[in-house]
Amino acid sequence: MPRIDSIRNSLKTIDLDILYRINKNIINKSVRNKVLDGGTISGYTVAAIDGTNLFNNQSPHCDDCILKTNKGKEYYSHSCTVMSLIGECANLVIDYEMVKHKTEPKDTGEGELIAARRLLNRHIRD
Repeated sequence: MPRIDSIRNSLKTIDLDILYRINKNIINKSVRNKVLDGGTISGYTVAAIDGTNLFNNQSPHCDDCILKTNKGKEYYSHSCTVMSLIGECANLVIDYEMVKHKTEPKDTGEGELIAARRLLNRHIRD
């Protein structure tokens, strides 16, 4: 099982559109193979949403970096909220939503809650 550092380092260079398509294919295959038929609560599958910090740098590498300050030092990062299945079924990542970037030099950008709401709203319509 890879550690979070390995996953975070690989996400630095991956094209998120490709990752989204890969994830969608995994979900479609899971549905075809009936992975999600068991492990439900009254027929409902349970999903959890949580935020994660993808990586930190002391210098920005793009315009979408979020500025954070810790112990007087400035760090730039990318964060996202992730929706994944939980329970006895396969714990698949269903979708993710990137936290929006800063708009001003001292702005920290939006929080996980706003990104989680966007993620939920996208799936409520589906």
